[in-house]
Amino acid sequence: MNNNETNSTTNSPLKNNSTPFPIILSCTVLLALFSPIAVIGNALVCAAILRNSSLRTPSYILLAGLALTGVCNGLFVQPFFVANGLIYLTDTHQIKLFEKMTRPAAYITTKAISSGCGAYCFQVTMLLMTFMSIERWLHMTRRSFITVRPTRVTLVVLLLIPIPLAWTFVEETFSYLFRVAIISILVVCLSLTSVAYFKVFKTIRRHQQQIHANELQQNFAQPAINFEKYKKSVYTILFILAAFYICFLPIAIAMVLALVRPINEFTSLFLTIATILVHLYPLLNPLLYLWRMKDIRNEVRQLVKKIFLQGN
Repeated sequence: MNNNETNSTTNSPLKNNSTPFPIILSCTVLLALFSPIAVIGNALVCAAILRNSSLRTPSYILLAGLALTGVCNGLFVQPFFVANGLIYLTDTHQIKLFEKMTRPAAYITTKAISSGCGAYCFQVTMLLMTFMSIERWLHMTRRSFITVRPTRVTLVVLLLIPIPLAWTFVEETFSYLFRVAIISILVVCLSLTSVAYFKVFKTIRRHQQQIHANELQQNFAQPAINFEKYKKSVYTILFILAAFYICFLPIAIAMVLALVRPINEFTSLFLTIATILVHLYPLLNPLLYLWRMKDIRNEVRQLVKKIFLQGN
């Protein structure tokens, strides 16, 4: 298998020749269903945070950034991914023979847009999750210097950082380098996030031990964090983190497999499943927000009522 074929296959796993036709069709249908749900859910969460001034805290601003990424994923990545799959399904024979003939322009365009936007959203999500975990740890230890305005600036910076690497992925000039960079970034982000949350839960455990020993009165002469409320928010972020691990670790493993071995039927199937999990993440986030965060849930409920009342 030549390098160009390997790069194209890895960048778009659903297009591998060994992937069964029913699996490609099922994935295309699932992603077509995910897209509008992800857009509506994340847009409601983002609007709920932005329209309520009491929710504009550093942690919620970062959550709004994740929701915005989910909206972009649902608007650009998934629709063009579905379009690319449909083009493949309707013109399978020609696209399988791309090494011998020119691929359809629509196939190349939809693949470039879905791959580039997907790489961008992938990196932004990783960076936001890492920064969120560090912010929670600093806040828990009362060393946080992050206020609303610096958080907004940081969010803008995190949204700009992944653009060059995502553009490289669109160009496909350094596809091998891109995969190595993505794997490296993912490993670093997961490591930092894991360490930060380990320290957060260690702080919570130590605080609980102090409560049982009746030592809190002398230690809380200064304004203290509401640890019970804060512990709930930490567990909420932990659920989001768990969803992040479940959805993004398989694609990292799939990239590693693509680097060290040729694409076969098993690798192609694993790449397909991993791709579906990545596209599932923007759908899971708003569901987690509405389940775990009462203030966001109430605000979204009021927003939906207002929309329906205006519609009637």
